[in-house]
Amino acid sequence: MTDLILTGGTVVNETASDFADVAITGGRVSAIGKPGSLGEAAEVVDVTGLHLIPGVIDMHVHFREPGYTHKEDWETGTQAAAMGGVTTVFEMPNTHPPTRSVTEFRQKQELAKKACVDFGIYGLLAEDNIDEIQSLIDAGANAFKCFMGTNLDILVCENFILHKNTQDKSLQINYKQETKPVSYTHLRAHETSLHLVC
Repeated sequence: MTDLILTGGTVVNETASDFADVAITGGRVSAIGKPGSLGEAAEVVDVTGLHLIPGVIDMHVHFREPGYTHKEDWETGTQAAAMGGVTTVFEMPNTHPPTRSVTEFRQKQELAKKACVDFGIYGLLAEDNIDEIQSLIDAGANAFKCFMGTNLDILVCENFILHKNTQDKSLQINYKQETKPVSYTHLRAHETSLHLVC
């Protein structure tokens, strides 16, 4: 049996909006159908006049934990995200300490247990942690950020040469005459930073 049906709302997707009911089973959307077509549920909530939209994914958040919790932390940041309709966040690596190795990555995963939305964690791509990149990927890093210029002197990458192979989705990172291959799905360059999505 369905746990919950939201009825009477306007469902919005990537192409249209229409009146529809939404069934939720086990905490996940299990069906969308015409009003009254989804059968019975343990609970029915009338959402007439409201819009039901997919959760937003924010690929660039700074929760400042560890190190700067006077600004924000995983709990307050994800609460704010949820209130704004953001259901998945990806947290940047420039905390204190930065997410440059599996040790810091695991620490951040532990802190993120208080998150109230889904999340991913960026690893840091820096000149002093090239040998950590594969282990960070293996530990679950969803993406990497390389700061090409910043006021945080420990994070600057000035000596990288990146070679992108679009056929096999690999990236060669050349640094001090050493070459490291990294698998990726998306590479986005900005004036001051580089994002590498695994």
